[in-house]
Amino acid sequence: MKIDKRELEKPIVKKADGAFATLKEVLEGPVRVVASMGPEDYKDLALARFETMDPDKVISIVGKGSFSKDQILMEIKRDTEVGNIFVKMEEDFIKYLLNKRGEIDVP
Repeated sequence: MKIDKRELEKPIVKKADGAFATLKEVLEGPVRVVASMGPEDYKDLALARFETMDPDKVISIVGKGSFSKDQILMEIKRDTEVGNIFVKMEEDFIKYLLNKRGEIDVP
């Protein structure tokens, strides 16, 4: 499975020490992670991942509009419906990547 190389540097899990590990760290070797992540962990991960977003890009949600990096971060921090959609989107993508990590071709 091919992924964008920028994905490797984005945080993907919470480590046992509370810091985030990137996808690259997870793929390279053993990383001690928390037993399970809760809603706040996924919110924090989504914020960290969207922080890496190109400020000139926008992401659209059907029926909700288009959002810049700053708007996405604000929506997530305010726990709005749109912010929760972005958090859920990242949570689903993170889970997908973790489930498929053995199939990822590292660029």
